[in-house]
Amino acid sequence: MKRIMAIVLLLVFCFRMVCCAPGRPEEPEISEPAAERGGDVELAYRSIKEFFNPYKQSTMISYAWPCYEPLAWYKSASQEFVPMLAESWERNDREHSLTIHIRKGISFSNGDPMNAQDVYFTLQSRIEFGTQSVIGNPRRIEAVDEYTVKVYWQDYSMNYELWVLTQYIFSKETFDAKGLDWMLNNMVGTGPYVMEEYTPDVVLRFVRNPEYWGDKLPQPETITFQCIADDTATVAAFLNGDIDKISTADEVQIREILDAGYKEAELTETQGYQYYAIPITLDAEAPLSDRTVRQAVFLHGIDWDRMAEMCGGSKAYHTNVIGLHESPYYSGEIEHCAYDPDKAARMLSEAGYGDGFKIVIYGMGKATAPLAAFLQSELEKLGITAEVHDTDFTTVQGDYLSGKEAATGIALFAQQIAADQQLDRFVKHFSPFNATVSGCTGWTEEIKDKWHAVLAARSEEELEKGLLDYCRSYINEECLIWPCYTIPNAVFFQDSYTEEKEAAAVNCGFDPFYIFKDTE
Repeated sequence: MKRIMAIVLLLVFCFRMVCCAPGRPEEPEISEPAAERGGDVELAYRSIKEFFNPYKQSTMISYAWPCYEPLAWYKSASQEFVPMLAESWERNDREHSLTIHIRKGISFSNGDPMNAQDVYFTLQSRIEFGTQSVIGNPRRIEAVDEYTVKVYWQDYSMNYELWVLTQYIFSKETFDAKGLDWMLNNMVGTGPYVMEEYTPDVVLRFVRNPEYWGDKLPQPETITFQCIADDTATVAAFLNGDIDKISTADEVQIREILDAGYKEAELTETQGYQYYAIPITLDAEAPLSDRTVRQAVFLHGIDWDRMAEMCGGSKAYHTNVIGLHESPYYSGEIEHCAYDPDKAARMLSEAGYGDGFKIVIYGMGKATAPLAAFLQSELEKLGITAEVHDTDFTTVQGDYLSGKEAATGIALFAQQIAADQQLDRFVKHFSPFNATVSGCTGWTEEIKDKWHAVLAARSEEELEKGLLDYCRSYINEECLIWPCYTIPNAVFFQDSYTEEKEAAAVNCGFDPFYIFKDTE
């Protein structure tokens, strides 16, 4: 039996405006399974640990999708929400609420019934564990009856559905009986697969759930994630046929795979990695807390185009936009940095730093090492001495970007991004009220007001105008984030599988029903 291919291409957190009038969404559209089920999906992931994601944002959405399900899948291809654990919902813009009607007759894999208490528990856990910004900072959540949950917010937003319907739902009964530590290392979900094997940072394997509540099962017998932290080893595993899909932006690796006879998938310009340098501005006396200093460095002191080429290769490019050039809210209007080191030096002198200063660059180890070295070299030309502290993603995000640890300097940050994630990246990461950089910046009231205008938009036109206005202030005027460069990904599949049928990417992970079928 040949392996069956899973599309795990676009980790997207996409935006969609849902009309204000109550409505009943269409029933789930699930692919017909092949006549003969079977096969195994083999995938690679860098690190697999901790499954209870209200505890922290985590990346578990990238590898827990066979087991956990959201209230609704978001299909980026058709730009619609498809009901899963919720059978319908209504928004009330007057009272800033979303009412969710839970599907009856669903059980978790351990037999516990799934109802409104589980949905309430999952959403309320976001508040209790401090990640409430992921669901828009609701002011109140209530279980109306056994199968109805209602969520209230302080202000109007077009994002109610995006925030709430995409959440994986966890078992309250299991949490009460087992506790947090157990939930961090075990899965009890409603999905078509159950966890069979788990060794942290080694392997995670799922098998089909014969008691799945739906009337159809996906084709593969198993879905396995192998932890392969080294990029070279990942390429070797793909070329040996040990994994079914690989995504890389490394030019040497891409050439090696092409030379082996593989063809690049037609999805390379809509997803990739974006790298950021984020000044920590909490200390009012620190040089980077001075806007003129930030403007000197960001707008004129760094050769961003050369950085992109040197650090990311020929496919990389610099943009002043959170996202890719293909992002729906991209605009050339905010692309106006001009490399001029002499002007940068004059601005630094006018700000009182003509003799330079010392800072620390908090890098993410190997992931941002080329960026840290290049940035260090560019800053040295301006008289700024930067000491690089290599750490890891969890520390950079959890300590320095959140403000948990007192620090000054620049934190380097990188994330996978898809073209239609631009708005979502701001909502969840790069706004004054998010869970990633909210604690490292001295946000001005003007920027906060401009962000509220984005959230209060009532049309696509208002949203675009508000977001661009926010970007101009946040990026180009205040320089509170420095998008460094973007690298589009190259994606390859094993040769024996069919061409892309429909992207499996959804707002909250990946839909296991959209999986390649071997047609031979």
